[in-house]
Amino acid sequence: MAQNPLLIDQLQIEPGSAGTRLIRKAGDGSLEFLDIRVTGGITLMQLAGLKSMANVMIVGKSGAGAAYTTIQSALDAIPSSSSVSNPYFVFVGPGQYRETLNIVRDGVYIYGFGAVLQSALEATPNAPGATHTIVIQAALGTVPRLVVLKDLEITNAHDGYACVRVYGTTGSNVGATGIRFVNCTLGINGSGGNYPLWATTANIIQVQGGSMMDPYGLGLLRVEECAEVTLQGVLTPPAMSFRWDVANAVPSMVHTGYSVLCCPRLGTGSSLVPRLELQSSVAPNRGNLYLEALSGTTPSVSIFNGLCRAIGCDLGAVTSDAALVYLRGSFYSSLAVASGGKISRDKTTGTEAFAAEATKTVTFTKAMSANYKVLLETDAASVNPGPWIESKTDSGFEIHFAGVETLGVNWVAFHDD
Repeated sequence: MAQNPLLIDQLQIEPGSAGTRLIRKAGDGSLEFLDIRVTGGITLMQLAGLKSMANVMIVGKSGAGAAYTTIQSALDAIPSSSSVSNPYFVFVGPGQYRETLNIVRDGVYIYGFGAVLQSALEATPNAPGATHTIVIQAALGTVPRLVVLKDLEITNAHDGYACVRVYGTTGSNVGATGIRFVNCTLGINGSGGNYPLWATTANIIQVQGGSMMDPYGLGLLRVEECAEVTLQGVLTPPAMSFRWDVANAVPSMVHTGYSVLCCPRLGTGSSLVPRLELQSSVAPNRGNLYLEALSGTTPSVSIFNGLCRAIGCDLGAVTSDAALVYLRGSFYSSLAVASGGKISRDKTTGTEAFAAEATKTVTFTKAMSANYKVLLETDAASVNPGPWIESKTDSGFEIHFAGVETLGVNWVAFHDD
């Protein structure tokens, strides 16, 4: 016989266990599901709508009712006609997915809600057949110009492999519209060192928000011959190595440089030195590295042949090897130059004590550009006309009086590079 319906406002599943699992009415009157992974809630209407929407693939663990139970099976179903103007969206539900993903189509968006992506052999690190977790490259007659990875946790436990590996070849269009990471967590768990991101001969790569985990302190973000790479607001990234050498294969786009912006605690816990490195061709094709607002840490920086600008950063040892390094509003623990390298700062200060002398030579600790202005101030009235400066070079200048003086001269060199 029919029974009366159960009338309740919401149903909580296993209230005695950790986390919250609710079935309730949403604000618009539809049925809504919420748990510890889908914390914002998702409605029955949304689930049904996504499954029937064109160019949308739903991935869920076995028994979840999704059209695909592996991410790669959904990627394999994306046709070659996928593009920036005809994109495909892969929504990955909660759960742990252990598989090697190959992304070769253009216009691919992978969005996660509670999804953890791991390499196929994550449970047996460095076992035969171990490889990257995600590989993005041209294949099957298509080029992944645009790929967006959002709200995903991606890990890799194999030494020498990457959470995400991006490949290109000479003149490559891989990433020509952008390889984008949005609020992703990249966990590198190789005990011998591996990579959250390893990109070679790609065009545009953007990493926005999210975090990177490096429990062994041997991780390295590795970028080689890419046109434009930007990391912004990434929490605890590991040490980074950037290279732009035109003797190697380069992508289709002109190199505009590498930028690391507002990334708190860069290289924290890393045992690698330097924490930031740029290796580059000589001018005019040298690489560029731009650093801004790196705080809460003191990463060492080494630049070879390239051009580096650091604005408002807290740095450790800074080395310029045949390179140009510009420091603006930045702290540093030490400076070093080699092979004619130059380091420029906002200002350099000092005091010269004249003891019955008319001329003193000021020599900068490290050579820098000769494009600077000098402010002089004496600590007592001078007997003779002066002071003024002469013989200004990239290594220093001379302070002159018209006759001998015994007093102190404070000087400030303002650099305008």
